[in-house]
Amino acid sequence: MAVLIPLANARGAVTLCFTLCFALSAVPLIGGSIEGRVTNSVTGEPVGGAKVRFLDLKNNGYDTVTDSAGSYRLEGLADGDYRGPFASKDGFTDDSRKVFSAPFHVAGDIAVPMNAQLNPRSSLRGRVLDEDGKPA
Repeated sequence: MAVLIPLANARGAVTLCFTLCFALSAVPLIGGSIEGRVTNSVTGEPVGGAKVRFLDLKNNGYDTVTDSAGSYRLEGLADGDYRGPFASKDGFTDDSRKVFSAPFHVAGDIAVPMNAQLNPRSSLRGRVLDEDGKPA
């Protein structure tokens, strides 16, 4: 709702705008949050720079990226049900199979804890030798 207040001069309008804008910027964001940590499933080490995604029940995506400690926090979410976390990073296997995971509820000002593990891609190195020990 807009309220028009007649002002005597433009200076008063600037003062009023500054006061209202400053007051509104001090209001905390309303909404729920999800926080957690992404780790390597083999070593337990944090995975920094991993993309973390959550979906609401309308399949709208909410993305963030982990810090160097593998931690993330997604804020300002509407109260409702979400699925995830879906985490990804180069060098790790795709995590999209969780699309059918059970939803969880986000509400209020208490963060919902959701951790994820990424599986590192495997590689195999070696040489093929014959029975005499020579390269085949």
